[in-house]
Amino acid sequence: MSTKRLLVAAIAAAALTTSARAAEVSPRNFYVGANLGLAIFHSNDITAGGGSASVSYKSGLGFAGALGYRINEAFRAEFELAYRNNKVDKIGSSAVSGTDVTVWSYMLNGYYDFAIQGVPVKPFVVAGLGLATGKIDSPAANDSDTEFAYQLGLGVKYLFDQHFSVQAQYRYQGSQTFSKNGVDLDYGSSTIFAGATYQF
Repeated sequence: MSTKRLLVAAIAAAALTTSARAAEVSPRNFYVGANLGLAIFHSNDITAGGGSASVSYKSGLGFAGALGYRINEAFRAEFELAYRNNKVDKIGSSAVSGTDVTVWSYMLNGYYDFAIQGVPVKPFVVAGLGLATGKIDSPAANDSDTEFAYQLGLGVKYLFDQHFSVQAQYRYQGSQTFSKNGVDLDYGSSTIFAGATYQF
C-alpha cells in the first residue's frame, strides 16, 4: 500500500514539475513591436468635379507600432497603429508640389509563423483588417476621411533569444475609396518594413 502511495506521489510530483516547466517556456505572452520603412503609394485615380485623373507619388516614410499576444508557437494576434506619408509627384501629366497624402491605419492583424527546426529564423505571413484615415494636405484643400482597410504581408524574423527578435517584411495595404467634399481618392500602398519585437 505504501509503495502504491509512493508511486502516486512520484507521478504527481513529476506532473507538477512538467507543468511548471511548460509554463516557464509557454509562448503565450504579450509583446510589443516597432517597424520603420519605405512607403510606396501606388498610382491611383482622383475624381473631382465630374472628371478624374491619375495620381502618382514620390516614395515616402512609414512606421508602425504594435501590441500583440502570442497564442501558440504558430499563431499570434496584434493591434497595430501605423503611419504612411507620400508627396504627390504628378496629377495626370502635370507636376505637383506642396501636396502630400497621409494615411493613419488602425488594424487587427493575425500572423502565422513557420518554424524551422534548429534555426533561429522564422518566416511569417500576416493579414489584417481595420480602418484607415486618409488626409490630403495641399494649398487648395485639407480634407480627411476614414474608411475600411485591409492588408496582407510576408516576412522573416530572426530570434536572438526568447524575448528579442528583429524582422524584415513587405506589406500591401488598401482601403475603400476616400471621399470628402466631392473629391474621391483611391488608395493602395506597398511598404518595406524593418523592425524589432520584444516578447515579455
